[in-house]
Amino acid sequence: MVVTFDLERFEWAAPDRLQLAGTFSGLGDGEAAAPALVLHSADRTHRLPAVEDDGSVSPADGEPWTATFAWQDAPEAFETAELEVGDDVVLQLPEPRAGKRPFGGQRLRVRQTEEPEPAERRQNGSPPPAAERLRLQSELVAAQEEARELRAAVERAEEELSRARRDLEAERERHAADAERFRAGLASVQASAEEALAADQHSADELRAELDAAVAARHEAEAAMEPMRTELAALEKTQEDNERLRAELELARVQAEAARTRRAGAYSAAADARDQVQELLERIVAVRDALDDDG
Repeated sequence: MVVTFDLERFEWAAPDRLQLAGTFSGLGDGEAAAPALVLHSADRTHRLPAVEDDGSVSPADGEPWTATFAWQDAPEAFETAELEVGDDVVLQLPEPRAGKRPFGGQRLRVRQTEEPEPAERRQNGSPPPAAERLRLQSELVAAQEEARELRAAVERAEEELSRARRDLEAERERHAADAERFRAGLASVQASAEEALAADQHSADELRAELDAAVAARHEAEAAMEPMRTELAALEKTQEDNERLRAELELARVQAEAARTRRAGAYSAAADARDQVQELLERIVAVRDALDDDG
């Protein structure tokens, strides 16, 4: 039976630890052996055991599996990496990635340990050639099934790519339409802004003309008011003179009234004096007449 491994992650979990995650298919129902990570450099080979940080380190058929492998000495650069599960299953791994960068379920074909040649098998009690042909046919069927699955995956990927291209083209067309609408709207807004600016400029010109006319009218009013100010000052001066003359006239009237009063009194006194003189003259005349009569 062909054993496959769907690789999800192979990455550096720490400076001295590598972590592997994925799912085995075809391991069978028996308990798998403890895995080990074999790293090959130019002149050395390192064998990293699995640690129990993630629970059970042995994989199970069809179950998601994660294992962490720790360096026993100082980590160093390596060229290739293999996963060994017991003595029968060897898995060639790609170069580990840094950070959480998944492989997206990449399917790897597990290389099982080489079996003896048919002659050796017959010497060791191995199955006859018919059984060998049957095994090869089974592997061929499995390989054809795997190729069919790969073709189906490629077709799905091509379909998804085609759909993504269609979506991208539709998105591009939508963005182009949005951009055209935006340009049209921007042109409309710009035209409205220019019209508003022209109207504001016209209003400003009208206001400026009205202001100039108001300033000219104020200057004319000030020029026309200057003679009026002179006349008003003269009028105020005349009014003051009239007030002063009116006061003087009132004073003269009062003085004349007093003079008339005094003159009336003088006339009365003069009349009384004339009466007294007349009475005195009459008395003198009477005395003189008396004296004449006696003489």
